[in-house]
Amino acid sequence: MNDIFYFMLSYIIILVVAYVLINFLSNGFFNVFIAVKVSRGKKTLVKVHGVADTYFRVGKVDETEIVFKDRRKNTRRIQISKEAIYRAAGVYCVDINDSNNCVLKPDGSAVQGFDAIKHENLYIRCLTRPNIINKKDQIKLFLMVLVILGAIGFVVYQNILLEEKLLNLAQAINKLGVVR
Repeated sequence: MNDIFYFMLSYIIILVVAYVLINFLSNGFFNVFIAVKVSRGKKTLVKVHGVADTYFRVGKVDETEIVFKDRRKNTRRIQISKEAIYRAAGVYCVDINDSNNCVLKPDGSAVQGFDAIKHENLYIRCLTRPNIINKKDQIKLFLMVLVILGAIGFVVYQNILLEEKLLNLAQAINKLGVVR
């Protein structure tokens, strides 16, 4: 029985070493590629061209924008067109120029860039801004709260009166001596 465990342990060690070696040699591309491949078309492989190197990230296409996190973990949104998305190795890919914040088309031409981090911050501010209630709705809300508090006060008052009446009834019954 021990031989089976030794075989299983040796195979697991071989798989882990092979995985670490492949991931090391591909500079993290293997994890990103597997994540995109497993998503079955829901995610996109983003190839970010920096000044000195190229790195890969998992991105998602939101209507006309590609959303991904860069190396500093900042979420970036860059507008893309259909011509910028191409298919390679069985997954959808998009090329991004990191220094210009622009999308590179498969033929090498670039689309005008913008500040993606500032755009993302503005997008989050728009989504999380507080809703402003107008005066009519505030008055309606205030009156509803007053009515509810009045109803609760009325019920409490009625319970106090009922309790007082029950105490008076109990005292009258005790004075009569009917119940022991």
